[in-house]
Amino acid sequence: MTHKETIAFVMKIFDEEYHGKFINSKDRMKIWSQMLSGYDSDTILAAAYHLASTRKDWAPDIATMREQCVLMYHGELQQPTGAESWELVMGKVGHEDVELDDMQKQALKQTGLTILDLRTVNVSNIPTIRSQYCKAFDSLVNKRHQDRVTLPEVKALASKNCPALPAPDTKVLPVSEDVMSAEEALADPELGPQMKNLQEMWGAIGDDPERKTQ
Repeated sequence: MTHKETIAFVMKIFDEEYHGKFINSKDRMKIWSQMLSGYDSDTILAAAYHLASTRKDWAPDIATMREQCVLMYHGELQQPTGAESWELVMGKVGHEDVELDDMQKQALKQTGLTILDLRTVNVSNIPTIRSQYCKAFDSLVNKRHQDRVTLPEVKALASKNCPALPAPDTKVLPVSEDVMSAEEALADPELGPQMKNLQEMWGAIGDDPERKTQ
């Protein structure tokens, strides 16, 4: 099928499955054809079949259709979650010959650790690290997804109109009086336990004899 025929077929599916809830018009067909022009027929049909078979009440709009096309194009039914990714990372910790993928490396880097650190970190700190990792991973996934679903025309326009970044400010800013000292943070009922966990975590890493010899 040609691109136009594919869009017409998809709109017919939604018109039949969501009777009275999906308006199949010439104007809508033009809009969908334009906004789905970057995807091949197989991807568009797979996305349509998936949506029609999983959405019971409301017909998909073009934004939902584009998002599903993005996922299908990259071999996914839904976006990966931080919790799922963390399980995969922990499964790789015990295998020195297994590498993390780029997204996992970036998320772990935001926690200040590497996979080597996870092999020596204090077990009591794992829940905190897991929480930080999941938050970082979900943020990275959302950013990647937003980039994928943004129309090329919108990207081009945003890039064209983006102002140049200002030169970095080299002035030394005064230290705020509200900033806690290390002693005050340790005494704080909320920050204290977190500070102690960090001290224990880095102490465990620093005590590793293999790391000291590197």
